Amino acid sequence: MNTTYKKIIIVLIILLLVILYLTLKIEKNNTLYTYDETIDWSSYTEKTIELTSSLDITEAGVYHLSGSIDGKITINTNGNVKLVLNDFNIKNENGSAITVFRANLVVIETLDNTTNTLEDGSSYENNIGTIYSNSNLVLEGNGTLIVNGNMKDAIVSKENLKINSGSYIISSKDDAIRGKNSVYIKNGNFNITSADGIKSSSGYVQILDGNFKLNSVLDGIQAESKITIENGVFNITTESSDSSSKGIKANDIEIINGTFNLNTVDDSIHANNSIYIKSGTFEISSNDDGIHADKLITIEDGNIDINKSYEGIEACEIIINGGDIKIEASDDGINAASKTNSIATLTINGGNIYVDAYGDGLDSNGYIYINGGSLKVLGPTNDGNGALDYDKECIIKGGDLLAIGSSGMAQGISSTSSQYGILVNLSTNYNSSDIISLVNHNDQEIFSYTATKKFSSVVYSSSSLLKDETYTMKINGEIVYTFTINSINTTVGKRMNTKPDFRR
Repeated sequence: MNTTYKKIIIVLIILLLVILYLTLKIEKNNTLYTYDETIDWSSYTEKTIELTSSLDITEAGVYHLSGSIDGKITINTNGNVKLVLNDFNIKNENGSAITVFRANLVVIETLDNTTNTLEDGSSYENNIGTIYSNSNLVLEGNGTLIVNGNMKDAIVSKENLKINSGSYIISSKDDAIRGKNSVYIKNGNFNITSADGIKSSSGYVQILDGNFKLNSVLDGIQAESKITIENGVFNITTESSDSSSKGIKANDIEIINGTFNLNTVDDSIHANNSIYIKSGTFEISSNDDGIHADKLITIEDGNIDINKSYEGIEACEIIINGGDIKIEASDDGINAASKTNSIATLTINGGNIYVDAYGDGLDSNGYIYINGGSLKVLGPTNDGNGALDYDKECIIKGGDLLAIGSSGMAQGISSTSSQYGILVNLSTNYNSSDIISLVNHNDQEIFSYTATKKFSSVVYSSSSLLKDETYTMKINGEIVYTFTINSINTTVGKRMNTKPDFRR
């Protein structure tokens, strides 16, 4: 075998090893860790201790702890350790309150009707958490645990962190709850004030239920790989204007259900890859985007109220299959924006959608597909944007669309649609509270709508529109146009103003 072949084989082996390593790392970061909940703690030695000084634990067992100390607990063993806290308080000015150097598993349980407080110092070296574990860590019980992270983090596991139950009042200079590989929360009540709230620095966060009040300078809930939320009540506020200050942030986000009140400086829900929302109730107020993904957003159902945003919903590909969605945006309402070579698409298959935008109402750098649903779009009052804005086509096959706005950049639906639509350019500007109506030749009303902002164009598409039928558009009961639909995308009137589009 010559030298060239040997080099090729070595390179191939190295590539295979790299691929295997990355595959295993991805699987680890996305695979739910569950510790063995069948541990028979009754078989372990139990000790009841009222502490008066620091405690070093070197043997597996169950330790019932009470008392108040200026000191610390350290754990260093190969076995399993459970700490049962009974109105127990630690303050350690020189370091962490509880440090797990080594263990198979550590469980911290708070007893019913007890309040337990753990606090570290404000200046020390080595460990950087009030509870700091190098091993898998579980918190549970029905008591209250107060954790003050005066130095940096409050609760840290360098492996996996699981919370089954309990009430937690946490303050920290940096991360409140952090598991390196994962954070898994089954239930509990959380009141958190911190820089970052709940975080997995290299893996995922999974939340099944709970009540969360998070006041974060930076991100509320963050994961390096994925966040999955199935139920729960979430009140998240972020404050920083100098760096990332998002409500929920990960590479991929999946929300099955829950109640969310998000008030954020940066994006309220942000994914570097994809967001999937199956259901839930959302009240969102953001100084940036309400819901943002770099690649894909899919909304199946839910009540989504984005009452403040720069852009309401933004991704390269957006699919809306249902839900009640209301968006207020200072720029684009729903924006399919392509930042790569991918073609942007906005697909609406169902839902009740209301958009009030001062930029474009529905915007796509590629295609808009409307197959169902009921859409009301209030577009801009300036002529540099439009209620509908698309680079390729806007193809409508079903649903009801009403879009009003300025006429300078107004676009109607595309000729490749299978449902009829009209674009009516008005000869003057009309005001909020003016009533738009459309009637057929029998004076039967097709639609009526009271505007809430100025407008000079109207786009309407519905299965009720018929070819060769004559219609009359009225404003405040006065006829402005009578016309006959002679094509899929009938245009009536001319734009009042035509200005160059400087947006791209």
